[in-house]
Amino acid sequence: MEIGDRTIIGDCSVICAAENVSIGKETMIAAHCKIYDSNHGMHLGTPMRQQTLSIRPVAVGSDCWLGAGVTLLAGAAVQDGSVVGAGTVLEGIARENMIVFQQRVIDTVARR
Repeated sequence: MEIGDRTIIGDCSVICAAENVSIGKETMIAAHCKIYDSNHGMHLGTPMRQQTLSIRPVAVGSDCWLGAGVTLLAGAAVQDGSVVGAGTVLEGIARENMIVFQQRVIDTVARR
């Protein structure tokens, strides 16, 4: 695991690095974020406790901001200058200088 200079990691954040998590310099990681470079297998016929991990590196660039409660899954990449909005779950790539967020739809139904 590599963490660059002047990077801030908020309270209650978790980084699980089975092999490779890298975070650039001057990046802000808010509270309650989770970063995982591995995923548990789910193959039929094999008990869950015996499943193997699949491991893919996670990279967070420099000058990035991960909002509160962001989860980065194995294989995620947040390129330099990007912002990931609060509560977002990311497995793909947040391209350089982009803002990425997960839309939440709140549906209301009248009481009967």
